[in-house]
Amino acid sequence: MIITIPQLLPDAVADQIVSELSALAWHAGDSTDSDYAGRIKQNLELKEQDSPVAKKYAQLLLQAILTNPELRSKAFPHKGKLPQFNKYTEGGAYHKHSDSAFMGSPEIRTDFSITIFLNSPADYDGGELTLEYSTGEVRKVKERKGTLVCYPSGVLHYVTPVTRGARYAAITWLQSFIRTAQQRDLLASLVGLSNRLKAKEGLSDTYTELISIQNNLLRMWSEF
Repeated sequence: MIITIPQLLPDAVADQIVSELSALAWHAGDSTDSDYAGRIKQNLELKEQDSPVAKKYAQLLLQAILTNPELRSKAFPHKGKLPQFNKYTEGGAYHKHSDSAFMGSPEIRTDFSITIFLNSPADYDGGELTLEYSTGEVRKVKERKGTLVCYPSGVLHYVTPVTRGARYAAITWLQSFIRTAQQRDLLASLVGLSNRLKAKEGLSDTYTELISIQNNLLRMWSEF
């Protein structure tokens, strides 16, 4: 599953974030495994502890993510890590990897990974977020600025080398209060069906029954 939310951020906000962050001192992408960082990560990073400006925008983005209605109805986010910011200049890349099962402090379980594109795809060549599913499907993602892309953290993925310009993005991870993908997919289908029924019939008895089923499944499957 991949969830795409166009313009989570208005263009003006994305532009402001890039403008203010680009003036800061970025550092090479790091990892608790220095060998992994040297071989896999070839980008620049800013985290919330690096600058009050980075922290301010990380908090703004996390609030926008956790309150987005579409994401709430499909990913069922319980909590998330404060986003960090990535910059890929010419030659920058992030080679094939799968995200760690736990992130942050305090740790969260990484059910979903998120990328928010912060500048226009016309600003750079390359830099496609590429997802390789166990089915053999390969998805290449390069969205307009302000767009959020959410995908399962266990999927192998990478960012292809940037060959011109600079690519700016924010990344983070979410823990869902619904643990399994099958349960999330079923609930998302129920939410979509109940919303369509409400739009067509209003607060009918059938709609009320669907909401009851949805709430009972949430009670049964939720983890906090």
